[in-house]
Amino acid sequence: MLEVKGLTVSYGGIQAVKGVSFDVRKGELVCLIGCNGAGKTTTLKALAGLLPFEAHQLSFQPNNLDNESRLNLITQPAHERLPSGIALVPEGRGVFKRMSIEENLELGAYHQSNKALMKEDMEKIYATFPRLKERRLQNAGTLSGGEQQMLAIGRALMGRPSLLLLDEPSMGLAPIMVEKIFEVIQAVSKSGTTILLVEQNAHIALQIADRGYVMDSGMIEFEGKAASLLIDPRVREAYLGDESAMDVNESA
Repeated sequence: MLEVKGLTVSYGGIQAVKGVSFDVRKGELVCLIGCNGAGKTTTLKALAGLLPFEAHQLSFQPNNLDNESRLNLITQPAHERLPSGIALVPEGRGVFKRMSIEENLELGAYHQSNKALMKEDMEKIYATFPRLKERRLQNAGTLSGGEQQMLAIGRALMGRPSLLLLDEPSMGLAPIMVEKIFEVIQAVSKSGTTILLVEQNAHIALQIADRGYVMDSGMIEFEGKAASLLIDPRVREAYLGDESAMDVNESA
């Protein structure tokens, strides 16, 4: 679905992402892990069109295109990427705090002209996140961090994305809320939405992902099936820490 070859992103004279190449296949949940400053968030922002970048190839095949058709993202502006099928849930949630929950969700479907379909999608979001329905007329800025993360994910799903980009969904959340958020991410993946997940908690990300890439200093250091990376001694020593890391399957 997504092919990235030679992606480079620079801030002034400093290269934050140094010619990385990776792919995401249709229906997969792929995680991108690594230490702070590795270039993970910068990579997602480039894919969403929010940062200038250079690339040998950056092509995307949304669900509504046949196998022979691909979109060239190198020249596509950011505002065209959601209608094309790419939605980003940014680090820090990025909700519109002075707008209501319902207004935030409606903005996620700004390109949707079918109002009945939009209403149907909103009810699905409310079914997934009952707390949002209870507070739907409440300003987003009054929500807790976990509730804002729910809203940010719900807003992205309102766009019916073929590819969902998730940037640090567990950041700053209590363990019980982290568990809920990752249950939702797994459910969204199982429903058929392709996901590229950036997550500081490498242990939890590799537990739910199909494949993973490990970034360090702007480059891909390791890649492979998530289950293999989870037991790779090099990855464990550098990124996973001790055995006390949270286990999603045991917590659920």
